[in-house]
Amino acid sequence: MFEPEFATAYTQYDPDRARALLDGLGLKDVDGDGLREYPDGTQLTITVEFMDWETPKGITMELVSLYWREVGIDLRLKIIDQSLQSARAQANEMQMNAWHADRVTDIMVPISPDWWAPIESSWDKTLWNHWARWHLTEDRLGTEPPPVMRQLQLWADEMFTTVDPAHRIELGKKLLAISAKNIWTIATIGLAPQPVVIARNLRGVTAHGIWGWDNRWTLSYQPSTWYFDTKKLDQ
Repeated sequence: MFEPEFATAYTQYDPDRARALLDGLGLKDVDGDGLREYPDGTQLTITVEFMDWETPKGITMELVSLYWREVGIDLRLKIIDQSLQSARAQANEMQMNAWHADRVTDIMVPISPDWWAPIESSWDKTLWNHWARWHLTEDRLGTEPPPVMRQLQLWADEMFTTVDPAHRIELGKKLLAISAKNIWTIATIGLAPQPVVIARNLRGVTAHGIWGWDNRWTLSYQPSTWYFDTKKLDQ
């Protein structure tokens, strides 16, 4: 399912182009303080709320905030707990949220394309809870999505139910292509190494692999076959 253009879309470091794009949206620094305002003159301020656990989001977002400020965007960071995030996310009250984007590999995309289509309303997502709720309740709750989002929902449902592998890949690429074009979720870091500590006498563990939610942590490496070398228990 991997396509190079999906992975590299809008990833180049080009502050001048970023400034030009923001200017084209009417977001300009009117008062000369280095930060941009909306066309009506009010200050452009974005607050990103996140839980700083499982992955070092705080450190990452500090860098993002600095980079964005260089092109005139005032990005403010707010750490919250899970109960508050859950309430605010599902009530559609957050401007922006940071997450460690699990369920994004080929393993999980066909059965859980949460970041590519509004099909799930959840505490860890802020980008389209109301659209997902409309879809899940057959338009009884939530907000009807625009046509492009409705198409994503239909493709995601079809990808989940089809028994044709080739058709599943075709649908998955459609979802990823539209995401690469529109950047519903802004990625910051990919393929970061994850050290895993094991006992020196534990045998059968692969030297390299994928560690994360998508492959259920160690499940794909058959932990039931691991064993301790009893000759090294005292070392």
